[in-house]
Amino acid sequence: MHSRSTIALFSWLLLLGTAGADEAPGPVVPPPPEFANADGNQDQGVDRDEYGRIVIDRFDARDLNRDGVLNRGELRDFDSDRFLAADKDGNSKVSRQEFIRFRFADFERLDVDRNNNLDRREYENWRIDLH
Repeated sequence: MHSRSTIALFSWLLLLGTAGADEAPGPVVPPPPEFANADGNQDQGVDRDEYGRIVIDRFDARDLNRDGVLNRGELRDFDSDRFLAADKDGNSKVSRQEFIRFRFADFERLDVDRNNNLDRREYENWRIDLH
């Protein structure tokens, strides 16, 4: 014979297991196209390799004169502090390597769960600041 506490526990677990069972699950929201495109392996996250490709693509898109560096005009949306933070060697230009390092600091800051992967929420926070 089962004790009252065992029966009470079992009843409680059954109640918890059926709570909300009549509720329909929420709609599955597909990822935004930019996130889906960035997530090349479709694992619902943007890993370091995928992120690196995005950063390089952004550098290339900004390098309007194709000289391999970004000047203040090509980084118009960077205020002076951000430009100086990216321009590590102080030559008033941001090289590809400087840009990559600068943007990977963003990755470290945004990867709040430290799994080396930006989930949709983390990616959206970065995307807002990307341009």
